[in-house]
Amino acid sequence: MKYTFLHISDLHYQPDWHEEIGLVSNEFIKDITAQKKFENLYLVFSGDLVREGANSEHYSTFKENFATALDSAGYPRDRRICSPGNHDISQAALEPLLLMQKGAISEIKDEETFNNQLSQLSDLFFSQKFENYVSCEAKFAKYTCCHSGLGGAGWDLKNGIGLYCLNTALCSFGGLKDSQGKLISDKEHLHIDTRSLYKWLQENDFTTRILVMHHPVEWLAGWARLELEKIMFNNFQLILSGHKHSDSAVFSTQGFGGVLNCSAPPLFNKKSGDLGYAFVSVDADSGEYEVAYRQWAPKHRFVKGTSLAGNDEGRIVFPAIGKDNFIEELITPRYNPEKGTLPLLQAEFDEATTCYSSKKKIWIDRDLSDMPETSKKRKNAVMTKPSDLCINLRSCIIRAPKQFGLTCLGRFIALEHHRQTDTGTAIAMVDTTVVSPHRRDVVRLLEGRCREIDISRSSLAGIILDNWHGDKKACRVLQEIKKEFPDIPVILLKSSDDCADIANTLEMEDAEEFETLYLWALTRTRIREMVTAYAQDLDSLDDDLVTKKVTEDIDALNIHRTPLNCLLILKLAEQAFDDSPVNRTEMIGRVLYLLFYQYDKIPRYATRPDLKDCEYALGYVCEWLIRSAITSFTKQEFYDKVQEYCKDQILDLDCEVLFAFLVTENIFIRKGLLFGFRFSYWRYFFAAHRMHHNLDFAKYIFTDHRYSVIPEIIEFYTGIDRRRSDAVEHLTMDLKRMNSEFLERTGIDEEFNPFQHALWTPSAESLEGMKQLVDASVAESTLPTTVKDRIADKSYDRAKPYHQEIAKFINESTLIQMVQAMKGAARALRNSDHVSPESKMKLLEEVLACWTRVCQILVILSPILAKHSKAIFEGMGFILDDDFDSDESPERRWDAIMTVIAENVVDWFQEDIFSKKMGALFGRHIEKNQGGFSEFLILLVMTKQRPPGWEKEVEGFIVKTKKNSFYLSRIQVSLQSEYKISFSNEQIRQQLRRLAAMSAAKHFYGSESPNKKLVEKTAKAIDLDSGPRIGGEFLDRKKRKEKRDRRKRKPKKH
Repeated sequence: MKYTFLHISDLHYQPDWHEEIGLVSNEFIKDITAQKKFENLYLVFSGDLVREGANSEHYSTFKENFATALDSAGYPRDRRICSPGNHDISQAALEPLLLMQKGAISEIKDEETFNNQLSQLSDLFFSQKFENYVSCEAKFAKYTCCHSGLGGAGWDLKNGIGLYCLNTALCSFGGLKDSQGKLISDKEHLHIDTRSLYKWLQENDFTTRILVMHHPVEWLAGWARLELEKIMFNNFQLILSGHKHSDSAVFSTQGFGGVLNCSAPPLFNKKSGDLGYAFVSVDADSGEYEVAYRQWAPKHRFVKGTSLAGNDEGRIVFPAIGKDNFIEELITPRYNPEKGTLPLLQAEFDEATTCYSSKKKIWIDRDLSDMPETSKKRKNAVMTKPSDLCINLRSCIIRAPKQFGLTCLGRFIALEHHRQTDTGTAIAMVDTTVVSPHRRDVVRLLEGRCREIDISRSSLAGIILDNWHGDKKACRVLQEIKKEFPDIPVILLKSSDDCADIANTLEMEDAEEFETLYLWALTRTRIREMVTAYAQDLDSLDDDLVTKKVTEDIDALNIHRTPLNCLLILKLAEQAFDDSPVNRTEMIGRVLYLLFYQYDKIPRYATRPDLKDCEYALGYVCEWLIRSAITSFTKQEFYDKVQEYCKDQILDLDCEVLFAFLVTENIFIRKGLLFGFRFSYWRYFFAAHRMHHNLDFAKYIFTDHRYSVIPEIIEFYTGIDRRRSDAVEHLTMDLKRMNSEFLERTGIDEEFNPFQHALWTPSAESLEGMKQLVDASVAESTLPTTVKDRIADKSYDRAKPYHQEIAKFINESTLIQMVQAMKGAARALRNSDHVSPESKMKLLEEVLACWTRVCQILVILSPILAKHSKAIFEGMGFILDDDFDSDESPERRWDAIMTVIAENVVDWFQEDIFSKKMGALFGRHIEKNQGGFSEFLILLVMTKQRPPGWEKEVEGFIVKTKKNSFYLSRIQVSLQSEYKISFSNEQIRQQLRRLAAMSAAKHFYGSESPNKKLVEKTAKAIDLDSGPRIGGEFLDRKKRKEKRDRRKRKPKKH
């Protein structure tokens, strides 16, 4: 059966304006009377009936004139549907209560609070401001919004068609101004009654549901927007809305996952405006939709809406879901599985593992371990296959850096569990970020997911929480799940954030119940498997050569061996095998170029846009996203922003083709009713290009250290032409100031360095001297007195209050901000090849100063780490790993902690600064800072990363350094460790062996520059050619036990 809805909105009726609204409304009545008769015809009025809701005369003349005319045109009351808009509110009734409503609304932050308080809010504020509207609505339409309550009402149109009228104007301020005369905006402040809406959905079962409301979802408060998007996506097939007066004269039709979203232009604002309406037809049997447009013409009459539809017919037909259609291909799910658990899980897995439209469903088995791949003991790691976890489900946290493939792994576990078990059970995987931390909402979401994958609650075998960040909300969600599903294992997929990780994990009350597994990067064998799968239909690519190229390019770019990064390199290898990108900016730019010009799904009537125009337009969109602090948007919002840019630049750009390309190639993905970048690096890549040609936006990013939140944007910005002097100078100045402020706030002496007089083989007296130096530094600092007392009180055993004091102190001291800013600065430095050497040297000095500050803080925290094995505070956390014997005394653990602080800081931050081209700059710094702590840090980086010329710098350090130097001992340990466990060619391994032995020979024999014979003798003596062993000490029999107790231990930082 077919239904047709005459959709109008925003009439803003007022009497005695005959030359304006009188003219338009009369022509409108003539036009709808003249149109062909539609089957099952209804009129939908989606808000703003009158201009002034406080004026009862506006409503009475609206009923007398406009409603009566509709009767005559064949649209009687029993065929009319109505919802209120912001103009329908009585300003006169609201104005005396304005401050009270504003204060009450501002305190509401979530769904449950608003729904619980709705009745009281209605009595206090809402009922009075809607009184005139409610009276008019009851007489104007049969299918109303406010007949039983102000929040909304549902109706049965028969034959399986359900209709719900939602009041989005409940919390509107109706255009009133504040005490300063400024208009109070409703945007992102509107709450809605979801309780009544859910009740209607649960009590009724319709095959087709229609939602009528005034405001588009982007006008709703955060929680309301997210909740309504889920409701719309899961329950409705047609959305009819209005409200957008400016730059929305085009009647917007957006279909997302089977939802057609029609946002109408105003029926009237001025006769010179862009006015219009439409007939929206729904075929409940076939699932097809048709929108026939009518638009206001300069000749003062309504005509076929050719400009609105973009074609000569003035209408657009939306085929049933799954039919071949250019627009529908984009706005409906790419995978439409058959009903059933296995097909749906398979479809979700296929979509997650599709990177490019031309390369689908590439999955390489991943490696899980009980320890991070950066651990010095990784050769003793216990490995687990994801397929084993699928069968032996258990609660665990799977951790990995961002964009390592955790979501794909979760989809794989869910799919393989159902495939490998014959019990019919399944795992429910949900996104933690969209789960409300309340028991009822958690249960409703998980039960809804069970229905979605076609299982009963009793068949739920496990729960996977994707995007689990460990914050308070996520922990609350986890607690509610464990209370409601106590016997069901929960797998947490946790992307590591360098500075906000371990603290959150330690704050989990039941963290000990969760096994921790780490997702490792791809081995060379795994990369080869991926290359084989990728190149199976590309005869021009040789597996061996491509595997070698991928590993070498990834190593040269200093990026992780993740599936995503491998696929980026593989995409480039298709076209330019012998050419390698110099940085990530160039790599992503090349991939974008290839994807764009290989895209072949452009309709015959459209043209391929210029890539550079698209890049600039997307930069404009990304600027809007960053300034607005949002990551998701509707298709129409994207169109509006691109058109806004094109209008300003006097450009012509086909938005439809650009959007189609971005969706098809998985640069954009759907998030319910919204779209967003699949990977954040795309957003920052385009934003960086916007910075490059828009000084105002560049200034915005650099102001107030905004770049510290998103270091990638600085990396991409400096990587565009590798000569962004403005960025280097700004970052240098900011880090210098933050370093200075940190020292001033903490009272830590800039020259505080307890390692300065440390020795390779320390005596009891030298160790005591180090302890006294640390105690003195704590006493002289401006740390809170409570913290000083607890550091001094070695028997104090209640760690949590201390942690809270540290949290407050660290937050006030901006350590976290300084670390994040340093990471951005380090990435900028490694991309700034063609900035002046002086500027690069200054920035390197400030980056290393920041590393030094972290070392100093760790030294101050070392007594607490030794006593409690952990120190947590807002933003940063430290925990001792298993190398630290828990049975040892705090004094011995303190000794071990102090030994490895510098190595840990280097391990945490070296990836941000290093590239093979940094060797010369590092050498210049060593030349100018001989004997300093920063020289020691740089040498540790060089031993671990080995840029060209590294061996000469290290050998020079060994020769000039005193034989009992603490720095020399740690360089020897680093060299020996790299020789034992690093992935290096034979030439590099022999260099590491020689230098490790040379360091040991210098210490034990006292030779200023040990010769080849002495070096070889030492290498054999310290057993360099045996299996891996941490520690580089010369183990003679007399010292064996003492040295075994002093093995290297390492505190973790996440």
